[in-house]
Amino acid sequence: MKAIIKHQNIENVELPEELPENFEILLQHNNEFVVKYKNKVHRILLLKKGEQNYSVLINGKPAEVSVETDLDILLKKLGVTKKSHKAAKQLKAPMPGLVKKILVKPGDKVQKHTPVLILEAMKMENVIQAEGEAVVKEIVVKEGTSVEKNEILIKFDV
Repeated sequence: MKAIIKHQNIENVELPEELPENFEILLQHNNEFVVKYKNKVHRILLLKKGEQNYSVLINGKPAEVSVETDLDILLKKLGVTKKSHKAAKQLKAPMPGLVKKILVKPGDKVQKHTPVLILEAMKMENVIQAEGEAVVKEIVVKEGTSVEKNEILIKFDV
């Protein structure tokens, strides 16, 4: 795990997983820390904590700190981001089948994993879900219609 500090006087400092020898926490009380780094004492006040981000004041000046796990670092190297909750502009059939039921209508807002239609394939009903946040723009298929793999089922505004 590493921390990246973005501060107006510091350009993206990366702290290693293990704290360096010249870094010492002198005092910690609630959301306030006093640390010694390179023989200088700094007061750090935690203002706001997000999922992996912190808003802090370092010696009274605002800074942003983000923490990355080893998995985050690996995903970034592979070009994959966890924040990609945006849906594709269209939903395609993952397999050939019969559209049994359409669960949304144009104008509906959907979130990631919202069921949008039921596709029957090999006598099994498969719930097809939205890939991310979007608004249903157009239902391309009708209930009872046979579809082929990769055929467009629904169009979205993202």
